[in-house]
Amino acid sequence: MLRANPKTLIRNSIHLSLVCSLCLLGCAGDNGPDAKTSASPTPTPSSSNSTTGPEMVNLGRHVTTNWRSDDFSGASYREWSGDVDYFRFHFAQNAGAQIGLVGIMRGPNPNWGGRQIDALPDSLAMSVNARMDDLVGDQFTFGIYGWTHEQDASWTGNGWNNEFYVNFQGRPATAEPGRIFTNTIDVDGVLFDCYTYPHPPWMAPTQTQWVVESRTHTWNPNLNLAAVLRRLREQGLPNEHLMYLGWIVEALGGGVRGRLYLDQIVVPGIAP
Repeated sequence: MLRANPKTLIRNSIHLSLVCSLCLLGCAGDNGPDAKTSASPTPTPSSSNSTTGPEMVNLGRHVTTNWRSDDFSGASYREWSGDVDYFRFHFAQNAGAQIGLVGIMRGPNPNWGGRQIDALPDSLAMSVNARMDDLVGDQFTFGIYGWTHEQDASWTGNGWNNEFYVNFQGRPATAEPGRIFTNTIDVDGVLFDCYTYPHPPWMAPTQTQWVVESRTHTWNPNLNLAAVLRRLREQGLPNEHLMYLGWIVEALGGGVRGRLYLDQIVVPGIAP
């Protein structure tokens, strides 16, 4: 869950966040998880296969983001193939929150968002093979992340309306005070508990958070996201446009660190 105005990364797609080198994440001679980020990040061109610089990098069909809260201190490193056959996110932090995400976002590419939930195909498959190495701490979540909005429009002003998660690993949704249990749903034989958080204090008054938590913990999820979103529609999620969608790890507290490896990444196109 994102503690600051959640997506400065969308309003300002080449905003630079605090960074440090991969050595802070476990190389010989590092300072371990208490190492601080450097004060002056170095930009990395979007054509590069790895980065410790830009918060958002446009990869063509895909996008990768490394959002950080205002109180973040720590380290991170991303690496990917040009066509996103794989994605790596190594992180270690002292305070605050950060995300590592690979996915798609509403933008100039016709494969990017816009389709309304009720207009989605019966099946919208998302899958990935993931592995987390050297994990320390439990204050993190791993799964699917996205946003919906009443208009097919870029992020402006207070941003889009409804933020959603489908979590497969990490701390329970009930660890965040304010989330309200709404229902348990069955999607292809897997049970998910659903929660909503209307207007969290760190978000704009128009924004609501939806969390769907799998009872089956896995690092290799395969999910029909359309079925999940339609079940959320029954619980009050409006028939909005799907604007932002991807696989995410979110680190939520000081002392958490790990190395996430994603392969066989499937994030479907959602254009109208």
